[in-house]
Amino acid sequence: MTRRNSYEGKMRNIARNYLRIKYIFAVIIAVLIACAMMMTVSIFDRERVVVSDYSGGWVTRTGSLVDINSFDTTEHGGKTELFNTLPDNINYGDALCFISQNAKFKIYVDGEMLYEYDQAPNLTGNGYGMAYHTVTLCPDMAGKVISFDIDSVFYNHERGRLKRVSVENAHAYRARSAKGLLLPYNVSIGVLCMGIIILFLRLILPYKNSQASLLALGINAVITGVWMANDTGYLRLTMDVVRLGRITDYVCMHIWILPLLLFVYSVTRERRKIYMISACLLTGVDIVLFLLFRYVCGFEPAFMEWHLIIYYLLAVVLIVLMLVNDAKYCKANGQSQGHRLFFIGLSVLTVSATVDILIYLSGVRSISGRGGFARIGLLAFYVMMALDVIYAWMKEQTAVKSDRIINRMLHFAVSSNDPEVSIRAILEYLGREFGADHTYIYENRYDGTFHNTYGWFSEDAPERADTDYYDLPYEGLIDKLFDVFMRDHRLIVDDSEATLKLNPILHSILHRLGVKRMALGPLQVNNELIGLFGVDDPPADRTDELADIIWLMSYFVTQLIVQRNEKRDLVRYSLTDSLTGVGNRRAMVEYEVNRSEWKPYGYVMCDINGLKKTNDTQGHEAGDRLIMDVAHSLTDVFGEDNVYRMGGDEFVAYAFTDSREQFESMMSHVKSLMEAKGCSASFGALYVTDKSLSANEIREQADKLMYREKEAYYNGANDRRSR
Repeated sequence: MTRRNSYEGKMRNIARNYLRIKYIFAVIIAVLIACAMMMTVSIFDRERVVVSDYSGGWVTRTGSLVDINSFDTTEHGGKTELFNTLPDNINYGDALCFISQNAKFKIYVDGEMLYEYDQAPNLTGNGYGMAYHTVTLCPDMAGKVISFDIDSVFYNHERGRLKRVSVENAHAYRARSAKGLLLPYNVSIGVLCMGIIILFLRLILPYKNSQASLLALGINAVITGVWMANDTGYLRLTMDVVRLGRITDYVCMHIWILPLLLFVYSVTRERRKIYMISACLLTGVDIVLFLLFRYVCGFEPAFMEWHLIIYYLLAVVLIVLMLVNDAKYCKANGQSQGHRLFFIGLSVLTVSATVDILIYLSGVRSISGRGGFARIGLLAFYVMMALDVIYAWMKEQTAVKSDRIINRMLHFAVSSNDPEVSIRAILEYLGREFGADHTYIYENRYDGTFHNTYGWFSEDAPERADTDYYDLPYEGLIDKLFDVFMRDHRLIVDDSEATLKLNPILHSILHRLGVKRMALGPLQVNNELIGLFGVDDPPADRTDELADIIWLMSYFVTQLIVQRNEKRDLVRYSLTDSLTGVGNRRAMVEYEVNRSEWKPYGYVMCDINGLKKTNDTQGHEAGDRLIMDVAHSLTDVFGEDNVYRMGGDEFVAYAFTDSREQFESMMSHVKSLMEAKGCSASFGALYVTDKSLSANEIREQADKLMYREKEAYYNGANDRRSR
């Protein structure tokens, strides 16, 4: 019945998760459909456009022909004049349409200036990147000479370019150009939307292990989407935001790496802080150097590609180091590295980005819509990351949503007044609920070992002798696992053979017991390891879920052990003298009341000589040492369980011997021990052989004998207050 209830509860959790996931996927699909629709619809009128190519016929002042679509001031020594003749047929609404890149120029028609363009320097230097132009023409300009007086905006007169020169209707030109940019632009918007969706998932999915990774990935996707959308030139065409676009380019290209590095850092299992610090330092140094080169050295950012290449290469090296180190860590600890979709998405992104880099380096460059393959790769990467997060969330929900299990175990924890009963009930319930072979608790003995104090075995578990579960050594085993406990709060062993490198002693124990899988958690009080809480051989598909349960319940199990210890301590303190550790008067009374069998025994009353004088002359610490020396002498001879402190300087001891001679020998021994320690005491000792004597009668006889010795010690003084 228990297994059936467990199965039904699991199916209900899966059903609830499925409904939630459907809504999340619906949002993602809706966004992608919207992007696809945007690709097919232009915001401009769809009209038949007649394009007049105007790239031919351009000459320099010396008469040299120039292909204006590939014109670059670098090849002409800087400032250049270009001439051509306007078409014979110009209609109202026609314009000279073209794209400029980092060029300043003036346009003349028959010597009269028609248009001038010269962007002022901005935060990123003199360059402005790319700009779309539509210079209005009128019919009376037909057949006239048009000239470009063009130069680069840079001090070295390089990289001033013109592209795609045509004469056509201005409105139609913008519509045609916008339509050509819609695909890369909408892919970029898709990346931006994925970033927003990921940030939304960060808010609605309570996945504790991915809070930081979701935030970092979402921010990275938003920055990347904005950067890619701006890079297409679509916004510059439709909104004429040239300067803002340039600034956006440089801001994004320098900050998008940091959240990507932090995302990779957050998805690794072993999170070394040195990597997080390195990521922050790398971005910080990049920004500082950029500002230094720009504003102190006066370098143009457009000519600082080497700076970005070094920055990106170092970032790639850091990512590789984190992933390699994570792979080694997971292999050494017998854990799965996980995040399969992450590595698939990263591979797709790497390949697509490599293709674009090769295209760029080969010289096959387009002035707009660059990085087409990288855009698709990035969109695929972020989609896979969103799916990876959803998968991880569903996986965690299997554990975290196990409210019934947790509540039931908490019920066991508080339902009994006896902590030991609660602990045993929790172990049994946990084992049966997860179908494990063995649940157990080991406790720190503070002698270098951890002792198996509690355990439960399933009916189907292989039979093992009690001796199989010997104490676990701290040195070489527990101490080596402590760092894992402090970092991960648990140890998950999916395959016992993988523990050979992690800890040979652990591997040997698991091999001897025939354990294949294990989930183990620490029991801690103020970061002090007081025990271990573990389960052997749970179902393979529930090991991680079980580890989460152990992590959640370890606090309550720890509190039960603390409560049990406190209960034991209360009993012990109520029956124990706090100074000497021997029994007190109450313990002696309980012993005499509960004593079941009678046989001859020795009864000793002991009164310390000179305690008051020691307290008055040497202080109470010296008096306490005197009391403890006397107590230790008594326990060394009569045994710790047979000595009781009745008051300040009085003790009672029982001696269970077979003869009076043995008892007298023990008395001689205890007196010699006290003498060796420099202690003095008066004794009232008698060997009781008469069963009819009551405890009071025995005490009276012993008290009289003790006072005789006391009087002899004080030369006849019988004032107990003077001792």
